[in-house]
Amino acid sequence: QELLVGADLRFIPMTEGDNFTVALKSEKDNHEQGEEHEHSQEGVHEINIKLIKVRAHAVEVELTIEPGNPESRKRKFEVSYFDAPLTDNILLPDRHRFAITLKETNMKARPRKATLNMFEFPAGYVTTGYRPSISEANKMLRGTQ
Repeated sequence: QELLVGADLRFIPMTEGDNFTVALKSEKDNHEQGEEHEHSQEGVHEINIKLIKVRAHAVEVELTIEPGNPESRKRKFEVSYFDAPLTDNILLPDRHRFAITLKETNMKARPRKATLNMFEFPAGYVTTGYRPSISEANKMLRGTQ
């Protein structure tokens, strides 16, 4: 599925307790008209990933979208070898999507280590199983005219 999206993968080696912050840049044309990004640069999403726990076949992570924003959203979830980015992804405020997959774990290391893959795909990319609301579908259709 990662190859189907055609995104550039970013491999992130991490140790339990590590934080990794990434700024995802999006093309300006892919953002909705009139959308304002008060707490970040136009077309940039700041995302912080914290590796909480490493297990043999999965890791627990905490994701913070726009950490400098007082209204930032935190999500804690598990990422395993069996996750699929086309269905297991996060919708960003401008309808772009962000996915994390697990590449490998090292249970012998102390503290334990893991390598994650992360990538973003554009707002116009409709993923398997995604059901947009009527207003979102109308916005998408208006953008294609």
